[in-house]
Amino acid sequence: MPNRVSTRFSLFAVSSIAALALVGCVDARGAYDDFGDRLPEEELVDIDAGFVSQLPDVSGEFFLVVHPAGLPEDVVLYFRATMTFTSVTENTGLIDMQAQPLNFMDRSAVGDAFLANEREVGNDAAFTAPFVGTLPAEANPVTQAPAPVNAEMQAILRTENFMCGTLSGQAGSLPLNGTTWGAVRITGDELPAPAYSCDDQPQ
Repeated sequence: MPNRVSTRFSLFAVSSIAALALVGCVDARGAYDDFGDRLPEEELVDIDAGFVSQLPDVSGEFFLVVHPAGLPEDVVLYFRATMTFTSVTENTGLIDMQAQPLNFMDRSAVGDAFLANEREVGNDAAFTAPFVGTLPAEANPVTQAPAPVNAEMQAILRTENFMCGTLSGQAGSLPLNGTTWGAVRITGDELPAPAYSCDDQPQ
């Protein structure tokens, strides 16, 4: 008899624990949400990083230099880029870009500009833009032949005078993934020193 009572008690205990565990699993997310709802707003922590309180106004002319991935450091593409920035809020905005290819020898304008309009700049100062057009032969130091470019630009506004990022996509037969670029504001008659990555940000 004592053994029978002990067995029944054990079965009851195991069943109760399993039921409690099952209820706990079902309600865990709800309990977490309820807890979040009860927290004062100032105690909630935003895990996102990199937000800015105000975006730099990058309207103006920039010397944009692209370094295709995997090529020697002196093989670069030159553009004269016109940026038009429109503020939407203190830390969001829209940007238009017109990137005119330049001759890789004398840096004179050649061919048609690459255009991107009304690209949204987020509160992390970043935006993406299509980089699509034809790179003229005079602007192409790789093959010195016209090359269709179908790429996307990933960009971040660092200061009013500098932006940078990466390119992904294709230029002719050349894959662009891993390609870097930088753009320095033009402030005089002469083009500034080339910068083709975020690491090249001027002081």
